[in-house]
Amino acid sequence: MVVADFKEDFLNRIRTLMDINTFKIPIEPVGYTPEEFQDMKRKKNPFIVEVVEKGKVLYKS
Repeated sequence: MVVADFKEDFLNRIRTLMDINTFKIPIEPVGYTPEEFQDMKRKKNPFIVEVVEKGKVLYKS
């Protein structure tokens, strides 16, 4: 999961994230804007709850 200031719609974000995966690591990326992420977190979206509880931050700017 990538949280960033995306301008593209949701499906094009996935394409963008796949395109920058130059190492061809088998991943299924999803991209959310900070607002979308916070909204889903506030609504206790099960996927977001699990990511927050069990996920690891790989890069933070």
